[in-house]
Amino acid sequence: MSMLVMCLFVGVSAAGAATVTVESKEIPVGTETVSVDVTLTANPGIYGGSFEVIADSGLTLTGITKGTVFGYCRENNGKILFYDLDGVNVTETGVLFTLNFTVDSTKAATYNIELQLSDKKAANLYDEDQNNVDVTFTAGTITVEEEPVEVVVAVTDITLSPSTLTLQAGGETGKLTATVSPSDASYTLKWTSDNESVASVKRSGAISATVTPKSEGTANITVTDTDSGKRSEE
Repeated sequence: MSMLVMCLFVGVSAAGAATVTVESKEIPVGTETVSVDVTLTANPGIYGGSFEVIADSGLTLTGITKGTVFGYCRENNGKILFYDLDGVNVTETGVLFTLNFTVDSTKAATYNIELQLSDKKAANLYDEDQNNVDVTFTAGTITVEEEPVEVVVAVTDITLSPSTLTLQAGGETGKLTATVSPSDASYTLKWTSDNESVASVKRSGAISATVTPKSEGTANITVTDTDSGKRSEE
């Protein structure tokens, strides 16, 4: 693990304890940068303090962006300074700052980001009267996930039912139903007639079509899967 030491002028009054939470994020393989919010989720009154950010190898801190809670934020020789411009306790909750990282995301992995007091023997979080306060840190993670791979099952065969239609010219229509193999195949069906003057065909459902007889003669009705090129003729 690589250790990043930062100074945070954030304090909490002796009346209660603060809770600081590191955001967890999921990113796809190949993502080069990621930003993680560090949020104050319980705040009885903060003025100053200091702590360390500990990040797994594979994360490189590239910068810190000011959050929404404090009125002042700057970086000084690798130390991050926060305090209230009015010099009084801040009682709001919200984003302390945003950590910006570059990520080794060449493969699936999980990286941990933790916060802790920089010197557990000292008053690292305090109010404007220098009273010590308790703080609970909740760690976060950056999880690099493999992109989901879509498996497309190709059509190997198409059959029509019935195999033959005998219709009266100008009479009632007929119905054809296609059976696509394998059953879990991905397909897009297109229906055509090779003799529109004898019989026309129109899709009527996902796997069915209506044949309209027009005049005496023979017509071949074809259904084609436009994805694979497989076809069947009636």
